[in-house]
Amino acid sequence: MKRKCKSVRNFPGIYKVLVSINGSAWNEPERGGRYAVARYEQTLQGRRRTKRHFDSFEEAKAFKEGKPLSEDPIAQPLTSTQASSANNSMRLKDLFEVYARNELIHKSVTTRDKYKSYCKFLAPLWEIPVAEINVFAIDSWLAWLKSPEQLAQHCSRRCNFEHEYTFLRTLLGYYHETFDHEYRMPFLRRHRDNLKIKEVALVQKDLSPAQVKSFLAELKKEEDKFYYYLAGMQYFTFSRLQDAVALHHEDFDFVANAVTLSKKIVFRRIKGCSRELVQGSKTNQGKRIGMSPPLVTLFKEWTMLTGIRKGPLFLLKDGTWPTYRSIQHAYDKAFKAAGIPFSGTHILRHASLSEAQETSGDIKVTQTLAGHKSIATTERYAKARAGRLQEIQTKVGQKIFTADGSQ
Repeated sequence: MKRKCKSVRNFPGIYKVLVSINGSAWNEPERGGRYAVARYEQTLQGRRRTKRHFDSFEEAKAFKEGKPLSEDPIAQPLTSTQASSANNSMRLKDLFEVYARNELIHKSVTTRDKYKSYCKFLAPLWEIPVAEINVFAIDSWLAWLKSPEQLAQHCSRRCNFEHEYTFLRTLLGYYHETFDHEYRMPFLRRHRDNLKIKEVALVQKDLSPAQVKSFLAELKKEEDKFYYYLAGMQYFTFSRLQDAVALHHEDFDFVANAVTLSKKIVFRRIKGCSRELVQGSKTNQGKRIGMSPPLVTLFKEWTMLTGIRKGPLFLLKDGTWPTYRSIQHAYDKAFKAAGIPFSGTHILRHASLSEAQETSGDIKVTQTLAGHKSIATTERYAKARAGRLQEIQTKVGQKIFTADGSQ
């Protein structure tokens, strides 16, 4: 994804943000501010250049002119005395509100939902001034999190509070960088050790080709073949579920024998929120890969079965996108029927990329198929399978010893 700022005529210093995904036309971003503007403000450390993004031109103009924004605690430049007083009285709750307006707005919708869901776990610290959150406050917070009353409210599969701890570190780090450089982060090494509730069961996320066949066979037995073709295309495009559901007829290029994945469905885990189609993938970049014969076969069968000749491939009969829970339920049911001890939807991506790595032996090929920016991410998917390890060990041994063990 490419990003550029276009100056707004007659308003120097205010820019309109435009994005282009995979060479497409320049459009307004799906998330984050649509206008960028910078101005100088007086802080405790002196005159400082502050850049912010806004959804509306009116807010961007007001910020550039130095006017206070409604309900914005950092919109007006502060004197040293005012800033010191504001910092000392700012509660963790107030800090989150500022962070949400200035930083969280630029993250994806699902990330915003996830961060907001962590707030309830910070209840004991919520009304405390940030400057007073010290090592002992963190000790008390962790003790509250692991109290029997609190643990009884959580899912039985929860193993630790890593995400909530990281979220708190993010907030306090933002406070340190933005409001008080003398604030000392209150975290110790023992705090991370205290996050654990129980040991995490180490389960290798992988399926053998035989297991994938059994899984797809169970889905194909169903009267509604919707989930069979969805799972098949997810596997053979090496994609995440949200990318596979968003596939369109136009994404399949039979002239170049390639398929483009540049869209995704946002599955918001909040009751009452609808699914929506957005541009880009999880890493804000799409991918274009070749079409294998199985993928071509699945595409042709599905379009013949449904009569789809343009637009989305996986809309329900009522014209809406399927829910994540309905897909997960169909997958889990097929796994159980096939006698496979796995659940969820992401396992198919792990399995397809592990198979690609074993077949090619080239981590760069696997990275391209995955659409990863960093090869370090790809390495988490490239698992060493037991059968492959034994085969390599045997070949190494045969170079020194004969089959009967003699040298």
